[in-house]
Amino acid sequence: MNKNIIPVNLQKVFILGGNSKIILTNPITENFLIFRIKISKDNNNLFFVSFKNGSGFYEYLGIINNEVFKITVNSKFKADSPQVKGFSFIWDKIISNKEITEVIISHDKKCPVCNKALLTDKNIEIGFHEYCFKKVTGFAFNKYTSISD
Repeated sequence: MNKNIIPVNLQKVFILGGNSKIILTNPITENFLIFRIKISKDNNNLFFVSFKNGSGFYEYLGIINNEVFKITVNSKFKADSPQVKGFSFIWDKIISNKEITEVIISHDKKCPVCNKALLTDKNIEIGFHEYCFKKVTGFAFNKYTSISD
């Protein structure tokens, strides 16, 4: 099993970690989309969503404002693009607490808060460094891990 799949109960927390990258993979075709979600420096309820294009550069997709995703006039993509549809689809399901079976949501083995590499099995499975996990959830790290010490 891929250890960097984001646990279902942590997907929203991970995405809103402040500096996250998520990979949406179609389990049938293995096609994938990569998104970066960064918190605004001025507003803790505002996040900028970007898509990683084929050249390896991130292009602005839209915003999450008070947990609502939308494209803006500055978006490089139209509402009917696969990038917008893909992110909107998973975000709507995450916010609605609905199971996502159509794609696999994984991370790039970096903490979504501090953006440092995740090196231990525990950190990779949960998707956070212990300190950052407690900072964003208020809970002890071990409460959510299934890897034994």
